[in-house]
Amino acid sequence: MKRLLFLIFALFFLSSLKVSAQVYLFKSYFEKDSILLGDQINLVIEAIHKPDFKMYFPTFKDTIAKNIELVEMYNTDTVKKEANQISIKQKYLITCFDPGVYSLNRFPVVVTDGSVTDTIYADSIPLVVMEMPIDTAAIDTVFAESEGMVILGRGLTREALMESVPDSVKQSMGTDELNKLVDQYYQQMYNQLLEDLYNKTGIVSKSEVTDNAFAEIIAGNKDMMFIFSEGGRLESYRMPMIIKELFVKEYQSVKKGDKLFSYYLIKDVKKPFDAEWSFWEDVSNFIKRFYIYFILFVLLAAAAYFIYRYYQKKKLNAPVPEIPREPAHIIAFRSLTDLKEKKLWQANKIKEYHSELTEIIRRYIEHRFRIMALEQTTAEIMADIEKHRALDETNFKLLKQTLELADLVKFAKLTPLPDENDVSMRNSWQLVDNTKQVEEIKPEKENNVEPQNSVEGE
Repeated sequence: MKRLLFLIFALFFLSSLKVSAQVYLFKSYFEKDSILLGDQINLVIEAIHKPDFKMYFPTFKDTIAKNIELVEMYNTDTVKKEANQISIKQKYLITCFDPGVYSLNRFPVVVTDGSVTDTIYADSIPLVVMEMPIDTAAIDTVFAESEGMVILGRGLTREALMESVPDSVKQSMGTDELNKLVDQYYQQMYNQLLEDLYNKTGIVSKSEVTDNAFAEIIAGNKDMMFIFSEGGRLESYRMPMIIKELFVKEYQSVKKGDKLFSYYLIKDVKKPFDAEWSFWEDVSNFIKRFYIYFILFVLLAAAAYFIYRYYQKKKLNAPVPEIPREPAHIIAFRSLTDLKEKKLWQANKIKEYHSELTEIIRRYIEHRFRIMALEQTTAEIMADIEKHRALDETNFKLLKQTLELADLVKFAKLTPLPDENDVSMRNSWQLVDNTKQVEEIKPEKENNVEPQNSVEGE
């Protein structure tokens, strides 16, 4: 019985050995030995085997190993070779964002030959991930300019708190409610930071000078380093992004001349290389790059021209106010007298009163100054009067009071005081009286005979 079991195990082992032995080539490698941080590289598993073999390569979800991320798994590439052999390649596109030297574990590949299955392993291979080299010219060191305590900025501002509020919260709250909430949260955090600064610095007695200095520290950016001296004096230093070494800790006391931090001085960008210049090539590139903008410019210019012509034509064809047979002020005085006798506002017909009053004044302005006041808004009438300098400052104010009060009554449903109704009437009457056009009466010549000059010394 033992001999039978041994024979079965030996046959199974030999058959498995036969499968793996008939894989003529099996290897794994990277296309490059090293990459820069964030670069992508192909991991390749390659094998050459008999045509009737089947190989199943490993699949990965998102990572191949620690810090090694899978970007894409390509389809297998199969090529038929000579001597009844098949070459197969499986590629994985990977990347890494942490510098270091990584050794990938041996990957299992399953091989089948009919009913016999075997597993072979790829060799473990190293991958070097390097940091991006910094092109620096030199290193500079910042020294303390005064004696005091080192404190870093806290970066607390209302704007920063407002940006940190989620959009869902902003949409669910009104503007006033949101501002109130941010103000409360800001004040709470400010008080906590202020109290923390007093405790950490060991200052027992509070003062306005110290409060102001701490307020500047709380509002300062997190890349700001402050030296807080006795008496509330502050020295500020902005720390660059590329710090080489930090020599002090927060709340550490320093003396004048002590090292604070050192940083790299970045080299300037290299000037571009001179290339061969071709005029026609530049013209061609310019047309290819900006032809859309040129077409848009032509279309906009054409549209602007036609709009200008349209308004010019409209201006030329604008209706001219008819000249009444009677002088404008005579018509206005008569209409104002009739309106006054109606006593509309006394009968609580305030809107009707101001509508008729402004129509009388608008008609007078139209007939007297040739301004289309009946078809314009109050703002347009006042703008035209200013443009043509039709009224002096006093009469301008009289007209403005009458028209603006009428607008408030008609559109804002304002109920003016009785005196205001009367003032509008008086202002309108005075405006017409001040601006009426009086014709000069020329004396008639008797019998159409002009007096003759006497001649002396006949």
